[in-house]
Amino acid sequence: MPAPLARVWLIGVGLILSVWIFGGLQVQGLFAVVFQFQLMALGAGFLILNGLFLDNAVTRFFAHPFWYPFARISYGTYLLHPYVLFWLVGSYSAFADPKALSALEFLGFFLVVMGVTQAFAALSFLIVEQPMLNVAERLTRRERRAQPAATRSTSAE
Repeated sequence: MPAPLARVWLIGVGLILSVWIFGGLQVQGLFAVVFQFQLMALGAGFLILNGLFLDNAVTRFFAHPFWYPFARISYGTYLLHPYVLFWLVGSYSAFADPKALSALEFLGFFLVVMGVTQAFAALSFLIVEQPMLNVAERLTRRERRAQPAATRSTSAE
C-alpha cells in the first residue's frame, strides 16, 4: 500500500482535533454553526475509510476483541450521552462553565460522563436491545425453517 494512503487515519484524527482546537460549540460564529460539523463528518469518514479498506496498526488496534463490548453498547452510548452530560452539568454547578475548568478537571468530568453513559448504555443493551435481538433471531430462524429449500437458494442470490 502506498505510504500516503497508509496514513489516511491521520487526516481523520487531524480534522476531528481541529474542532477541539478551534473551540467547537464554545465559540460563536460561522465555525461553531457550520464548519465544525463538516470537519467532524469528514474526519469520521476518513477514519471509516481507513477501517474498511486499509490494513495498518490503527485498524488492527480497533479490531482487537477488547473493543467488542463497547461496540455492542455503542448505539446506547450515542443515544444517552447528551442526557448524561446535561444531567451532570445541571447537577453540579462546578461544571456549568467548561471554560473555567482546568485541563485535569475537564478530563475528570469527561471520564465521569463517559463512565456513567457506558453504565446506562450497558443497562439499556441488557434490558432492551438484547431481548429484542433475541426475538429477531427467533423470528428469523422460524422464517428460514418455514421457507422451502428451493426458495432459500434463490432468495440468497
